[in-house]
Amino acid sequence: MLPLVVVADLSHTYSGIAAPTFPLGAGYVAAFLAEKLGSEAEIVIHKFPKETYEDLSNERCVALLLSNYSWNEQIATVLATIAKGISPGIVTVMGGPNFPTESIEKKQWLEDHASIDFYVELEGELPALEIVRRLLKGHDLSKLRFELQGTPNLAYLMDGALVETSTRRLSEIGELVSPYLNGMFDKFFKDPLIPMIETTRGCPFSCTFCADGLAIKNKITRHTSRIVEQELDYIALHNPKSPELIITDLNYGMYPEDEATSQKISQMQKKFNWPRTISASAGKNKSDRIMKNMEVLDGTWSAGASIQTTDPNVLLNIKRKNISSSAYLDIVNLGAKLSADSKTHSEIILGLPGDTKDTHFESLRFVVDSGIDTVRMFQAILLPGTDMATAESRKTFKYRTAWRVIPGASGIYRFGDKEVAIAETEEIIVGSDLISHSDYLDCRVMNLVVESFYNNGIFKEVFSILAFLKFSKFDFLYKLYEALNNISSVAFTDDLFKLRGTISDFREATSNSIFKTRKILLEEFQKSMNNKDQDFELGRNEILYFRAILMTQMRSMINLVVSTLDYFLKEKQSEHNFYPKFYPDLIKHLDASRSVFSEKSIITSDMKVVFSADFPRLISDISHGVLRASSLQEKVNEKFEYTYALPVENIDYIKKQKDIYMKSALGMGRMIQRSNLNLFFRRPVIMSTQN
Repeated sequence: MLPLVVVADLSHTYSGIAAPTFPLGAGYVAAFLAEKLGSEAEIVIHKFPKETYEDLSNERCVALLLSNYSWNEQIATVLATIAKGISPGIVTVMGGPNFPTESIEKKQWLEDHASIDFYVELEGELPALEIVRRLLKGHDLSKLRFELQGTPNLAYLMDGALVETSTRRLSEIGELVSPYLNGMFDKFFKDPLIPMIETTRGCPFSCTFCADGLAIKNKITRHTSRIVEQELDYIALHNPKSPELIITDLNYGMYPEDEATSQKISQMQKKFNWPRTISASAGKNKSDRIMKNMEVLDGTWSAGASIQTTDPNVLLNIKRKNISSSAYLDIVNLGAKLSADSKTHSEIILGLPGDTKDTHFESLRFVVDSGIDTVRMFQAILLPGTDMATAESRKTFKYRTAWRVIPGASGIYRFGDKEVAIAETEEIIVGSDLISHSDYLDCRVMNLVVESFYNNGIFKEVFSILAFLKFSKFDFLYKLYEALNNISSVAFTDDLFKLRGTISDFREATSNSIFKTRKILLEEFQKSMNNKDQDFELGRNEILYFRAILMTQMRSMINLVVSTLDYFLKEKQSEHNFYPKFYPDLIKHLDASRSVFSEKSIITSDMKVVFSADFPRLISDISHGVLRASSLQEKVNEKFEYTYALPVENIDYIKKQKDIYMKSALGMGRMIQRSNLNLFFRRPVIMSTQN
């Protein structure tokens, strides 16, 4: 029987699938090995811990190759340790971006991860092949260590000393074997996973917070258009369970060849009604090309510009230059025009070197008032392998850091007769000389307000009214922030009392989820896992968790938003001529379209509403920047009856998203974040006008 080589890009599964994507990077390595080794060995690719463990118990298993990202390092290391216990002669290899760049830290990492024999830096196809080929020739671990000193991209220990070989990238990736086309990924189509494709590797930019900002990764290499098109056809024909496609390119749309890929996807959308949505990081420049791809994909690509911060000093500190303001606004404006369901996004990171509460709020103001649909807000993470995580950077910028369990990436697993509690952890920046702990919490609360009351068009009608009247959307969000933090004179109601309680719980949970050292964090994690009757809080995404709670309080949210709008416009002394029942009708409309979330499910049934004016038409007019005088008049003797319903294709989209995400308490928040919420909202259909 053939020797068995196991390749795995693991996801935690204790609270649902934490990383619900096809294992693309590891898949390329597995497909490359399968092609080059032919009948010399059996190569298998895995995603889940249970199936990986089962193959490690196979006496034919001679090598275990593992991906290493921040969200799976510990579970991969545990399985490597188990593999060594089952068969001491097995060779273990790990690769991925979650690895230090400085030699002293590499040596320490390898000493701390004694079950890992070799670490592959950069691309893994060629080093993996060299290791496995020599292993199959009968070379033991000691001989491998001696022989591999000339093989690029390796770091390992030999006789206690660090061996670092030269670094080299593949000169071309165009003819790499596709794990889709050779059938290795077929088994993943039965799981609720999001297909991913890669058309390019590398990034020409040098951002210090990103593992792809290293100089050696600046060169761009590209898969052939033939392979990309064949992969897309293959995926569509296999009817993936996810309506989404992820393109892993770091700057999609920036290169001339990207338009052909977009054209191909557009053709597939017409033929297969897939993908419904596309996720890809837009390029940092060449906005004209990006917009052309947006047009081709007709609003299904959630395009945007990730600016991280608008403060010039912070940008200087992280060696980043943002897209120009004019190009940024062009992208935002185009996204708004493409279709009713299109959306745009931007990204802001809290705690970057030089950041303050004021600069963070101003960055949020810029992106919100630009008209972007969704602001993705992250905390600054000190990722191994990035410039920002080096000792020099820490010393220069005087970070205050804390440790947390990565959301969703923890749990208790049974391997054989043993139960093991595993948590992935990360170090985040929670302050500096410029950001106090109180400032940090204020910023996080503001992030929750933006996430819950603005993102994904949750109250787009209200923000359309503000835009029509030429008021700052961020000023309105700040008014909500003040109301929720008990620092404004918005009228106190039971709804506001309930929501303030949720915000207070969020602030407390945010403080309780971070720890000064990794050691203390893991001790607390172990305690919580030992108490199985306790609601496990470490490792949940606080923003998404509390947003999900707020979404189940939708009627309270609606009442607060509408009462704050009334207060805000009066405070601004706005000259608006809304009819007397405008605000009650706004509440009816929002309730009928948005009340779809319950604590454990999505409510897709229809709702009927009667208005005293043609309210849905009025809101549509305002969102398009026009306003008919007749729409502002209440029809005393007329009633407008509407049914609010979800289109059949949207119900199918919701079902598929539920299958992917709604497997745990965290699932609702993750689904809300990852989905196009426009497709969750009921649409008004006029039924009758009654005199």
